[in-house]
Amino acid sequence: QILEEYANKAPCIRITRREDRGFRKLGGGVIDAFYFGYDQINPDDFDYICKFDLDLELPPRYFQILMEKMEANPRLGTCSGKPYFYGANQKLISEKCGDENSVGMIKFYRTRCFHQIGGFVRFLMWDGIDGHRCRMLGWLAESYDEPDLRFIHLRPMGTSHKNWWTGRVRHGVGQYFMGTTPLYMVCS
Repeated sequence: QILEEYANKAPCIRITRREDRGFRKLGGGVIDAFYFGYDQINPDDFDYICKFDLDLELPPRYFQILMEKMEANPRLGTCSGKPYFYGANQKLISEKCGDENSVGMIKFYRTRCFHQIGGFVRFLMWDGIDGHRCRMLGWLAESYDEPDLRFIHLRPMGTSHKNWWTGRVRHGVGQYFMGTTPLYMVCS
């Protein structure tokens, strides 16, 4: 209903519906949803592609600023702002993401780079693997903690559909798969 309201105001919005599979598929599920939409377009018609979650509050010029950064640096393949969430007393708290990758909840890509890395893999840690592929192929992957690029993540990273602990364990398993040592995880 919300999308239809916006589609009536902006003819460039096209709504496609995907049937609910009836269960949550960690890691690859969000990528399956992304590719359902991606398969509805011809990506060569676009300079940029974005995968983003719906539990975000984005600042007004978010995409404009990212496009300006990409236009200024042709090696920049993917970028994002930084996620924050509301803590006690509505205080904004950073999710503490590194600058060396775009964040998983909102992956903004130069289409050419996205094609070269082979797109997203369909399992846990997809949002780290893509950044590694970018760097391996000579692209830059970055995120920026600038006031006009800070966004609100309504479900902070590391939480889960079950509980906080389940989300952290899942994150740890994914990091271990990527080669992160347990000692580094405890310290971080």
